[in-house]
Amino acid sequence: MEKLKRFLVIFYNNTLVVSASLKVNSYKCYGEIVTIERNLTSLACNLVPDLKLKAEDMLQKFLKYWDGMKNVNRMLILASIIDHRRKMTYPNLCFEKLYGKDSKEAKEMSESVLDLLTSMFNEYAGRFKGVSTGYSQSKQTKYVVVQESQDQLDRLKLVVEDFRYFRMDSEYMNLIDDSGNELRDELEM
Repeated sequence: MEKLKRFLVIFYNNTLVVSASLKVNSYKCYGEIVTIERNLTSLACNLVPDLKLKAEDMLQKFLKYWDGMKNVNRMLILASIIDHRRKMTYPNLCFEKLYGKDSKEAKEMSESVLDLLTSMFNEYAGRFKGVSTGYSQSKQTKYVVVQESQDQLDRLKLVVEDFRYFRMDSEYMNLIDDSGNELRDELEM
């Protein structure tokens, strides 16, 4: 029963994040999708036969539904980039976790997303060419410290420590902690 509980908590937490009705959360969707795929892939290699069979079945359905993560709608990934705290760092981390660090697939996904982002920027810039935004280049750049609310950190501790499964938001927080919570300006990718 405990193993099933550990298995189901993955989907329970993903559902809480994705279906939050009082907050805008589209920027969280891609990370939750990656969290599900990574955990299903890991559980499909589990030594417990019943858990392994269930995970394999769910992984097969997951991949069929999402048509493989390489074919996922790039707008889901762009939503995570627009989160000013994460920028391109977060999707690149997701790609590394899915395909391996410095892998061909991770680099292709990163390039694909950057191409789409550039294309969207060029479209936007073309439409608003010559329109004053009221922003002066001489203004000082403000710095943003990457931090999450204490409630979210507490929830992550429960999930990661008590149930020992992979979460992208937890992996990202570890990356930030390892980098020393560097201050970043709003233009940094």
